[in-house]
Amino acid sequence: MMLSPISKEQVSIDIDSSIPFPGYNTMMDDHCKTMPKMRGCEPYVKYWDTQKETEAQEKKETVLDTNYLEADPNTLASAKQVEVVELKDGDTYTMEVTQVAKEIGNDTLAMLAYNGSIPGPVLKAPAGSKVTLRFINKVDGLATTLHSHGLRGDYTMDGVPVDMMGTQEIMQTGDSFDYELVFPDTGVFWYHPHVREDLQQELGLAGNFLVTPKNSDFYNPVNSEETLILDDILIDNGKVADFSESFANYILMGRFGNTMLVNGETDFQMHAKS
Repeated sequence: MMLSPISKEQVSIDIDSSIPFPGYNTMMDDHCKTMPKMRGCEPYVKYWDTQKETEAQEKKETVLDTNYLEADPNTLASAKQVEVVELKDGDTYTMEVTQVAKEIGNDTLAMLAYNGSIPGPVLKAPAGSKVTLRFINKVDGLATTLHSHGLRGDYTMDGVPVDMMGTQEIMQTGDSFDYELVFPDTGVFWYHPHVREDLQQELGLAGNFLVTPKNSDFYNPVNSEETLILDDILIDNGKVADFSESFANYILMGRFGNTMLVNGETDFQMHAKS
């Protein structure tokens, strides 16, 4: 009897790509995690080791590109004085993240700034208003977002990244995003990044919202008003102390500094009549 040759199409087998290896069983996977030395667990142990290697490689590839930390301050524009920007309902205001050279004491440091100042501009708006904040990331290698801390509003506008149970994709160099912000409550609030706060806030990324009351008699009458932002920074050998590129190596939201700042200055002064 003569047999016909079998074509490749006839012997092709569909393999479920979601199964790690032939014969894989989820119950066996769970069982082997408690008894990895048991006979029959060898392919599961090998699979786990491969997973760990893949995750380690992916983690290595997602380490932040922080070349901006090594920027030469002499190549950067000098930081500006903090401005108070008055906004009204319906306004659009553009805010850019850039690098600046900032003098702190006897040192000139490469830092990050919102619209060129450290801290960023005071954004003053009346209670009940809504504005569009057009946010642009202009720093090479910086991954960031803008979080409006304390404002009650649309959660899709709060700058919390997807991997932190938020809704926003992290903004890379050159990205822009229109934050539609509402100001329902009178008071002082602040804005800051929601990516590597320990690093980006230390380098200057923070600022205030000042929401004014609808009624003129909300506060006692005064003849002037000042916003003071208190901060500290850790300076080591004439530059901002080093950070880990892949994780918060001090504490999550910051670290203890050795230089105190008021509105970004070590020698801030203001005068008032008694």
